[in-house]
Amino acid sequence: MTLVFVPCTTTTTSLRLDPYSRVYIRTTIPKNSYVLLPRYILQKSRAQDREKIHARSFEWAAFMVLIAVLGTFDYVVFCRYFGRRRRQADPGGPENPAPAGKDGTGPSGFSLLR
Repeated sequence: MTLVFVPCTTTTTSLRLDPYSRVYIRTTIPKNSYVLLPRYILQKSRAQDREKIHARSFEWAAFMVLIAVLGTFDYVVFCRYFGRRRRQADPGGPENPAPAGKDGTGPSGFSLLR
């Protein structure tokens, strides 16, 4: 999901002419939002003078790093730690192995070494 939603700033620019002083006044309005990656690429390729889009790359990268750190923590705690505890309590562990198949493979007859 982090790769799909891009944090971006859309800047809308408008020009208006002051009728009394004949001076052009340029107004820019930034708007922070999240858009889908295909839409961001499409808007970036169709850049206009009135509306420009910029990715907030630091925020995007920081969020991806946060997801990677949390995913690694999740893997270490839930997959490795709890998996090890479950294997130690499993009666079919190394002390009491399951019966081998006909050709010396595991109980299902499947071997990764073939």
